Amino acid sequence: MSLQDGRSGFFDGYNLIDNQADLIIVARTMSADERRYANNAGVSLIETPIALDALDFIINSENTLNSLSVEQIQNIYLGNITNWSEVGGADEAILPFIRNANSGSQEMMNEIVMSGTGIPNWEESLFDEEGLTIESMTVVFHEVKRNPNGICFTPHYFKEYQMGFPEDSVKTVAVNRIMPGKNSIKNMTYPFVANVYVSIRSNTSTNSMTYKVYEWLQSKSGKKAIEESGYVPN
Repeated sequence: MSLQDGRSGFFDGYNLIDNQADLIIVARTMSADERRYANNAGVSLIETPIALDALDFIINSENTLNSLSVEQIQNIYLGNITNWSEVGGADEAILPFIRNANSGSQEMMNEIVMSGTGIPNWEESLFDEEGLTIESMTVVFHEVKRNPNGICFTPHYFKEYQMGFPEDSVKTVAVNRIMPGKNSIKNMTYPFVANVYVSIRSNTSTNSMTYKVYEWLQSKSGKKAIEESGYVPN
């Protein structure tokens, strides 16, 4: 059985659909592309929320800005705000990075940050033209570190428990003056909170170890393990 985190950039729902993984844990449901792929393959998935995560926004530690509003972040990624001075920072052009299509963090960005803002297609936006698409979650931190005017997003769990990037290299921006953390994620006062899902194929045998793990993750002991791992139980 393969248990992997789809937000890392090295894994996505296609492996589950293709029977290359038995169970995945991701902070999103299937993307539109994955859903079409699954439908064409005659595969359906069970997607069950088991925890909470958040999408953090990181900037270079040299940037004097400490907080952005939801609307400011949306307008930065819509291309309506292009200079840090427009949001209280230095007079420097903003470099807004995004992730590749179907990556977990990009899907989180689409769903919980940019939903309803009218951006039609990331692939046809200024980001590809300027070379600002990042193919790996790890590279996000390196790009923001080496670009004083850069901004990008990362799942909170990845940043806090997997990345281990030096805190003096990049910093997390508060959103609406609220920092992402266990309490603000649990009570959802931080604006960008997402469900974490455990996903299996719907034809998974209820007698299989995969299904037993799927059920255990929803149990009291499973919730305790989820919390000990760093996630916020739902």
